[in-house]
Amino acid sequence: MTMEGIGRVMMRFHYNWYCSLCGGPFCGLRFASGNRWIHEAYNPEAITREETEWTGTMYILGLSNNATTASKYCHPLLLPRKRKSHMIPTSRTYLAPGRFTDDGTVHVLPGPPESRDPDFLGPPHQPLELDCNLLYGEVKGDHFTLHVPCLELFSFYITRRRGLSLHNLEFDKDALYSALVALRSLSPMALTKTFRNILDSSFYIWRPQYGLEFLAADPGLPDPRSASELSPITSHLRALISCGDGTLGSRACILPETAAGLSSRVKADPFSSLPIEILFKISGLLNDQSLFALCTASWTVHSALRVNDRFWRHRIMRVSMPWLPEVGPLLDHELMRSGADLKGLLCGLTRLTRGRAGMKSPMTSLGNRRRIWSLFEAIEERYSEVRRR
Repeated sequence: MTMEGIGRVMMRFHYNWYCSLCGGPFCGLRFASGNRWIHEAYNPEAITREETEWTGTMYILGLSNNATTASKYCHPLLLPRKRKSHMIPTSRTYLAPGRFTDDGTVHVLPGPPESRDPDFLGPPHQPLELDCNLLYGEVKGDHFTLHVPCLELFSFYITRRRGLSLHNLEFDKDALYSALVALRSLSPMALTKTFRNILDSSFYIWRPQYGLEFLAADPGLPDPRSASELSPITSHLRALISCGDGTLGSRACILPETAAGLSSRVKADPFSSLPIEILFKISGLLNDQSLFALCTASWTVHSALRVNDRFWRHRIMRVSMPWLPEVGPLLDHELMRSGADLKGLLCGLTRLTRGRAGMKSPMTSLGNRRRIWSLFEAIEERYSEVRRR
């Protein structure tokens, strides 16, 4: 799909308001009623309006219009590498709650004093009329609107810590602002290249379409304050393991007593002469698809990793699925501690959380979270580049 085609799709939403982190709207969600809009609306039996209320929550990232201080980065243009950025006075970025109104404007709210961003000294005299479409088309103005769960997820992406406080941010909002400005200013060709893996799939274009309800599911992380209680996602995954149907994990597919016989049938394996430490190093550099292919092609690699729980636990939690903090309690499940195949668990989780038509709650939340996380990978590249300047 071309950028022009994507723009026409996204224009279907009223007022053209989008989250600059996930590309989704703040309004315009439609639900099927009978046979009406069956191709341009969500199935109310798959997701309810209450489950999509998170899309109406908003933070605004912008330039303060009532204070000028020494900032780390110059906005909206990025500084040359050798420029002393701290000597340049410029408008400081702020992060504040926002409220979308029926007339198409956004009000910037100061928030409670104890949680207010110190760089936001108060709301503007007039409501801000913002248009902040990051991924599709050109945007004018110095503000970006963000879904609250998306910003919380981005904070977790950067810091690996849950929770968000405007008064004491753990990520660099100046760098995020500059990264979004840089992405926004890209040409359509460069933007398509940056988000190539996302734009290639219609599943990553948020539009109301029957069967793609996962696009509107809350991607929010489990509340760290309720660590003693299992989240619905964790409970659902544990139920899949307990039912023993092989959906998630399985016993080792090759039993120990048959391993010796299979090993003697291997004619040649270029990995057989490598020390085990080198095998682990090589395996750690591969993505999941390549790693699974290598395990299939090499008996030596398969044998070294097959029952190495420590390797697969690290792989799942730190490499393959850092966006899934619910996996920690899942790995502590008694069935997973009693010899279950963690490689099979990773394969099963990868398959179940991939965004696709017909997903059911609560897996819809994971499908959307994984989609948004993939967008962060492109945003974080610009974010890190700005921080290095």
